[in-house]
Amino acid sequence: GVGIYYVRGLVVAATVNGSLVSRWSVLKESEKRAGKSALEYLVTKKIIENEVKAKNINVNEQEVADEMKKIEASIVSEGQTLSAALASQGMTKADFRSGVMLNKELEKLVGTIAPVGDTDVDAFIKENGIKIAAGADAAGQRSQIKDQIQQQKLQKAVQDLVVDLKSKAKVSYYVTY
Repeated sequence: GVGIYYVRGLVVAATVNGSLVSRWSVLKESEKRAGKSALEYLVTKKIIENEVKAKNINVNEQEVADEMKKIEASIVSEGQTLSAALASQGMTKADFRSGVMLNKELEKLVGTIAPVGDTDVDAFIKENGIKIAAGADAAGQRSQIKDQIQQQKLQKAVQDLVVDLKSKAKVSYYVTY
């Protein structure tokens, strides 16, 4: 009874017309399909964690909670719930929290990014042919564009940092995908 139920989830992933599909075969197939990207993600994450530790960078719970609330508010403003957004990405709340923590650590690693000014916003609007509404909406649109440019600058700084850290890290691979 109980032993078979336990083994069913541990060893057997599914049955098809009485034929077994083992968890091992599921894991092997998953590894074959996504092993390389999963390994690269984990290696990169470990490199970042090592740098965060070496630089004694700390992100407190309030910073993480505030960022999570900000992201959730953005998702809700688009007519979706955080739970639905996470589910669509195959993420749990713990995965989300971990990702936010990693992003906050990366922000602290890259330091202060040059602020985005009105001339940056004007150039972006001109380059992209964006039509700005008149009145109160104009300030909101400009603010969104400013935030977008700031995010792009941050992403570029993070990418550059990660490339630099990876080039300096000694990584030994024992599996090839």
